[in-house]
This record gives sequence, C-alpha cells and structure tokens, in this order.
Amino acid sequence: MVVFSQNTYVPDDHFEQLLIDLGYDSGPLNDNVPTANISGITSLDILSTDIVSLEGIDGFTSLKDLRIEMNNLLTSVDLTKNIHLETLSFLNSPVVVLNLSQNTLLTDLTIGGTSIAFLNLSNNDKIVNLNLSMGILQTVDFKNGANALVQNFDATDNPVLSCFVVDDSVYSAANWLAIDNSNLFVDSASGCFNSNLTYVPDDNFEAALILVGWDDVADNYVLTANVRDRTELFLIDWNISDLTGIQDFVSLRHLQISENHLTSVDITNLTELITISMNDNNISSIDLTQNRRLVNLFCNSNNLTSIDLSNNPLLAFAQMNNNQITEIDVTNNLSLQLLYCNQNPITSLDLTKNIILRDLSINNTMLTSVDFRNGNNTIVNSFSALNNPDLTCFYVDNRVYSQTNWTNIDPGITFVETPADCGLADLTYVPDDNFEQALIDLGYDSGPLDDYVLTATIEVITSLDVSNRGIIDLTGIEDFSSLGFLNCSMNLIQELDFSNNLQLFRLECFNNQLTTLDITQNTNLSFLYASNNQLSVVDLTNNTVLKNLLINDNLLSTIDVTSNILLEQIYIHDNLISSIDVTKNTLLDEFHCQNNELSEIDVSKNTLMTIFLCSNNLLTAIDVTKNTLLEQFVCSDNGISTIDLSQNINLSLLHAYRNQLTTLDIINNTVLKSLIVFNNFLTSLDLSQNTLLEQLNCSFNQISVIDVSQHPALYTLELRNNLLTFVDIRSGNNTHITYYNTRNNPNLKCIFVDDATYSIATWTSIDASSTFVETEAECDSLSCLITVDVLSDITADNSYTLPSIVNGNYYTLTGGNGTQLFSGDVITTSQTIYIYNVDSTDPSCFAESSFIITINIIDVVDPTDPVDCTIPEFFTPNNDSVNDYWNVNCVISTITSINIFNRYGKLIHTLTPGGNGWNGTYQNRSAISNTYWYRINFDDGSKKRGFFSLKR
Repeated sequence: MVVFSQNTYVPDDHFEQLLIDLGYDSGPLNDNVPTANISGITSLDILSTDIVSLEGIDGFTSLKDLRIEMNNLLTSVDLTKNIHLETLSFLNSPVVVLNLSQNTLLTDLTIGGTSIAFLNLSNNDKIVNLNLSMGILQTVDFKNGANALVQNFDATDNPVLSCFVVDDSVYSAANWLAIDNSNLFVDSASGCFNSNLTYVPDDNFEAALILVGWDDVADNYVLTANVRDRTELFLIDWNISDLTGIQDFVSLRHLQISENHLTSVDITNLTELITISMNDNNISSIDLTQNRRLVNLFCNSNNLTSIDLSNNPLLAFAQMNNNQITEIDVTNNLSLQLLYCNQNPITSLDLTKNIILRDLSINNTMLTSVDFRNGNNTIVNSFSALNNPDLTCFYVDNRVYSQTNWTNIDPGITFVETPADCGLADLTYVPDDNFEQALIDLGYDSGPLDDYVLTATIEVITSLDVSNRGIIDLTGIEDFSSLGFLNCSMNLIQELDFSNNLQLFRLECFNNQLTTLDITQNTNLSFLYASNNQLSVVDLTNNTVLKNLLINDNLLSTIDVTSNILLEQIYIHDNLISSIDVTKNTLLDEFHCQNNELSEIDVSKNTLMTIFLCSNNLLTAIDVTKNTLLEQFVCSDNGISTIDLSQNINLSLLHAYRNQLTTLDIINNTVLKSLIVFNNFLTSLDLSQNTLLEQLNCSFNQISVIDVSQHPALYTLELRNNLLTFVDIRSGNNTHITYYNTRNNPNLKCIFVDDATYSIATWTSIDASSTFVETEAECDSLSCLITVDVLSDITADNSYTLPSIVNGNYYTLTGGNGTQLFSGDVITTSQTIYIYNVDSTDPSCFAESSFIITINIIDVVDPTDPVDCTIPEFFTPNNDSVNDYWNVNCVISTITSINIFNRYGKLIHTLTPGGNGWNGTYQNRSAISNTYWYRINFDDGSKKRGFFSLKR
C-alpha cells in the first residue's frame, strides 16, 4: 500500500508565514502546510530577508515559475523535485550550491548576487534566456548540446569567472558578447580543471615542454604561469598528435610545429602570433581569423581544403603548397610579398590588390583564370606558373614585359591585358561564385565556375530571382540590360548600382547589408523593396513613377518623397527619420512610419489613405480629420493628448495606447472592431455606437463605467487598473469572449454578465471584491456603504509618525490582518500600511486603502565616504507626484553616472548627477513592473551595485 502524506513539512516559520500570507496555509505556525494547497501552484515569489530554509519547496510539484530574491540568510536550497520549473530567478542570497540537473524544462534562468562558484547546466538543454551577471562564479558548464537556442545571454560582472564550457566556443564568442572576457568560452570541461594549470593531454607535447624546462612532471598539466609569457616555441618532429594546451601560450609570436602528426590545431587565442610553420602534418582546417598580427604562414603538405586570410592584413609570406585548397582569396592581404600555392585545385586567382607581390609560384593547379593586373608587375623577382592545363589567358599589366621576363609558364598560356585580347569581348565578368552558380542553376551559364557568363545570354533576360544565395558581389548585373524584375534579397550584398538597368520596374533587395543603393537612372521603377539593410541615404528624386516604397529597418535619418507623386504605399518604419513631407503624395493608400523620431507630420493631403501607422514617435498631436477613408490608425507610444476622429467613419482599427489622452470621442466610428487605448488618462469611454467591436483594451486609465452589453462580437475585453464602478457585458454572447481581465479595480462591486456561473468558471482575472451578477437585484443585495480614509505614499528620513485618521484602522497586512497600528506610532522601516474599515453589523461590508512608507536611513558616518548613499528600494511611476522617479543621493557629489539594467543585463537608462532620476520608461514606453539592477560609478573609479523594484 502506498500512503501519500497530507501535509508538507515546512520547519522555517518565516517561510510558513509567507505561505499563510499567500493563502496556501491557514495557520497557526505548526511547521506543516496542506500538500493539496501547494501541489498545484505554478508560480511562486519568495521575497523575504528572514527565511533561513526553504525545506518544503519540494511540495510545489507543479511549480513552473519561481522567483527567490532578497533572502539574505538563505544558504542552500533543493529544487530537484521541482521538475516542471521553466523560469527561475535567484537573486541576492548567500546560497553556495545550486543543483539544477533535474530541472530540464528550464527556459529562463537568472542568477546573481549569490555565493555560487560552480554551476552545472549541462542537462538544461531548453534554456533560451540566461542571465548570470553580478556573481562570483568561477566555472560554468553549459555544454548541453542546445546552445544555439539561447536568445538572451549575460555573464558580465563575474570577476573570478575563469571558465565557461559551451557547445561551440567560436559560436559563443561571436554571439554571446555580454561576458567580461570571450576567451573564457571553452569546448571541453578539461580546460576548467584549475585556473592556474594548462591541460596538456599529449605526452609528447608535454615531454617537449619538460625538455625546455617549462614543466617538470609528466602529469598532463603544466603551470600556466610557465607558458603564458613565452614568445617562441619550436616543436619539430616530436610525434605530437594533439596540441591541446597551446591556447594558454598567449604571448607566442613564433610557433614551429612542422613534421608531427597533427590533424587540427587551435591558435585562435594566440593573437600575438607573427609566424606559424606547420608543414608536413595532416591538418585539414586552420582558423587564422584571430591572428591579425600574422606575417609568415607556412602550411605546406597538409590536408587543407580551404583557408581564410581575410583577417590577416599584415601577411607578407604565404606558402601553402601541396594541399587540397580550392579557393585562395588574397584581396585583403595588401602586404603580401610571397605567395606559393603549388599543387592545389584552385581555379581562379585575383592578385590585382597585391601591389608589392615579388614572388609567385602557382604550379600544378586547376587554374582557369589569373588576374595579376596590380599596376606593379615589374617588381616581381621570381615567377612560375607551370603545369596548369586549363589556363589559357593570364592577365597582366604589360603583356610584352611579362612575355620577356616571366618564362616559367606553359606554352599554351597567353599574357593578355584586356578581355578583348583573350577573345572574351562577348563575356560578362561575374566574380562572385555564388552569383555565377545561381546563373548556372537557372540555365543562363553552362559552368564550370570561371567568373564569366555569355553576355548574349543575359542581355535579353527580363526577370531574375537570385535571392538567398549567399551573394556578396552583384558585379555583372550591369549587362542584364533588358531586366525589368530583379529579386536579389536575403544575400550579403553591400553595394548596388543599377545605372545600366534602364528597364527595371520592380526591385526587391531586402535583407542584405546594403550601405549604397544607386537607382537614380531607373526612371521606370514603380516598386522598391529595400527593407532590412544599412542604408543611411537613398535618392528617389528621379523615380517619378514609383508606387510602392518599402525601405523600413534601415538607418535613414531623412527621406525625400516629394517627387514621387504616384506613391500608394510608403513603408519607412524602424528608421531614424525626424521629418518627412507627404503633402505631394495625394494617392497614398498605406503609410507606415512607426518607430522613428517624428515630432510632427501633415497628412491632410492624403485623403485616400486607408492605413496609417505612426506609433513610437515623438508626436504630441496628429490631425486625421481629412483622412475620411481611414480604416486602420495606430498612433501608440507618443505624447498625444487629443485626437479628433469624428470624420473617420470607416475606421475599423484604432490603437492609441501609451499616450496622454484624457478624452476619446468615437461616437461616429460605428464600424470600429479593434480599440486598444491602455495607459492613457481617460475617465470615460462611450461605446454605445461601436456595436461591432471585437477587441477592447482600455486598461491603465481612470474609467468608471464600461457598457458593452450591445457588443455581441467582442472576444477580447481587458479593463484592468481603472476606477471602474460599473461594467455591463450582457450581450447575449459572453461565451465568445476568449480573454477577460478586470483586475485592480477596487471599487468594482458588480459585473453584469449573461451567465454568472459560466463567468465565474471561465473568467478568473477578477478582483476578490468583484462579483459576477445577472441582474440589478442581485447587485443590490451585495451593496454596502462604507468609507475608508486614503493617504498618499510617504518618503521620510529615518522615521515617520502615523497621523490621525477618522474612517478605519491601521494594519500591517491586508484585510485587517497582521499587527494593528495606531495614530502616533513611529515607523522606522520601509513598508506598506493598510487602512481597513468594516461595517460592525455586516462583516462582508468593508473598505480598504493602502499607502507605501519609504524610509531613507541617513547615516552618520564619515561624510567623505563616496559610497554613503541613500538608495530607494523601489519607486512607483504612476504620475501621482509621489515616488515617480528613482534616483540616488550621496553625502558628497562623487557620482559620475548611474547605469540601470534590466534583469537580462541590458542597459536601459543612464542617469547623470543632479537630474530628476529615472521615470520608469524605456524607448518612450513604460517599463514593466520588475526588479532592475543599478551600477553607481564614482569619480575615483569605484562602483556600487544592487537592485531595486519598479511597481505600477
């Protein structure tokens, strides 16, 4: 027989009291909580400075979201039974060990301000958001096989972090930038054995280090201090197979590892390297992208199939004979003096940028194209280009000079200066292999890749789609003289010039890396889709027949569309535009200008416009009275105080949330279906004529009455955080509502609905003081008349004395619970005080208010101490003139700046001394209620860190 316990043991009185306060236990304190009360709980916040033990947390078997913060006495916690955890926030507790091996469903993890030194996340393969900032972590094992899922990462401010084990250190270093040192990423836990030791698993490698006196015992480890300052290492013919450990030789300038048995070598950490010689090994790949100081490269006789030299600008001598390299790009190696690449299957070689190249050897290859027109051929000392059977034309500065001086060349090869000399007058030069391959795949070229395409084939093409091909250079497009439609989107192109494509009428080049786009000659262009690039300027003055302009998500600060009078669509959202004139665009139908820096905009001439999106700008007013055909209007996240919509009788969608609206007249907007106006200052909202409404969100206003009884199509109703006293939803179709919320309306007693039983069971986002009723008689039976005094939030230095009140009594907890306080009592700690008044003849008839007391402790220590500061624990930016700003005050003015970060470590605001402080907004939007971190920067270089709460 299996017996299930009816209670969960909770020995810590402060933890049990928290569960009592949350309603999960009825008291008194008896070290037990009914298991049935907590086993189904999915979310739990534990914010207490007195809890010593969380024993009993294992009873929360359904827990998905857990926040443990400000537990200054908590040294350990066991979450191994909470296997359904998805979100965990663990902040400011002296916990030393945290075992998350069983919490395999975790997607969001935040840990900071703890004593945890080692963290093992190798089993947590679903993590998407990882924040480990502000800790004392030494080692983190995050090699879980799913690092690519991570979207948000922060491991900054971990001063003793020495090792971060990941799936792919190169990927992590490139993508996870929020870490104090990207070199901490490693691919194997073996690199984390000891921060003072370097792991050297190859016995022959270690024997060589012992021989030179850098190690003394063959134990697979060498003191890091013995190797990190060495500048030269010569390991010729030592039978070494594994060079693990070389990453700690960070000062190496010259490395000789030829004639060994190496198949791979990682020198990405050797950023000081000048020379590497690794001839006669079996190395198949080498990453040189981090070795920017490299001058000499010798990698002959290996198994290399590719080599990237783009990040080695100082490279002067390169020998890579006898490999399997198919492509060698030296266009970035302007210091190159010697190039030997014999016996490689390369097919083309561009040497036009290598103006000081003196020695060239390219024997025994598969070359079909060589261009050595660098303007300085006469300095060449040695030249050899023998046994290249597919090479016919060799481009040089002066063919007569080369024929006279460069005699080590096959008889069938001709030195030429232009394509015409080579009989290529009918060919178009296409240097990008991905572009040429796309043309081969489309049947416009026969292959193989040789950088040329028959001009006669492409000059008659009217439509071309080469999207998503990895193309960097679209050189050759100029000969597509008949081209009308081109799609080159989703590539890596930086520059485009269509001056020769005079027939072009539709251009799609979105999702590239464009910084330059020349369409000044394309007078037939009617459709331009250039979104998601890096364009800072675009000239449209000659594109007078343009109808569709999609150029959002760029870096534009201005754009002139006054010449484009036929425009019907303008998509310029997500740029940096501060002004735009659309008064000439009288045919405009859709205008998308959201997420810019517009402070004003005139749309009075755009009388045909049906869609207008201008959210997240700097607008304080907008006039749409002339836009009588407007169907969708979104002006959210601005500073607009009034809108006249009386003429917009076709309006079906209005989103005006997070503005300064005090009134909103929508009587004439009878076809309105979606109305979202939360976070304004509305006191009333007449919806009587908007009977087609499907979505309504007017939360965070001051509305007292909402009547949607004539709105049977409504499926979303969000009315939270208002001053509601009356809500009528009796439309006869309440079951159609899929989302409902009237929380935080303390004066809302009755909510009139079709079926109270259905609403109680279905709509749970409701205050405890509110009741679903079907008739006025039911509501009357619930009514009671009781008043309570209301006090504003208070901030005081050191202490605050409670004033006299008339209606109600003071309590430390809601509902007349906790400790009763009295007028004249002195408060010395920050807390929430409740005023509770109840009808002596009817306990169900009561009223309650609350106010927050913030006590700033003024120290009497040395006034020259720069860290003696008053730092609020929270603030409430609700525009009531009390605690609307968060700021820091120190005894003397030693602060240079204050940085504020969100829980993922993203910098969201910086304060300067003497200002009002932070008003709780980010990018012109209200930041959410949450915990935020601060870092105070003092003029002596010291810093002070901590966190505070934003409450709305």
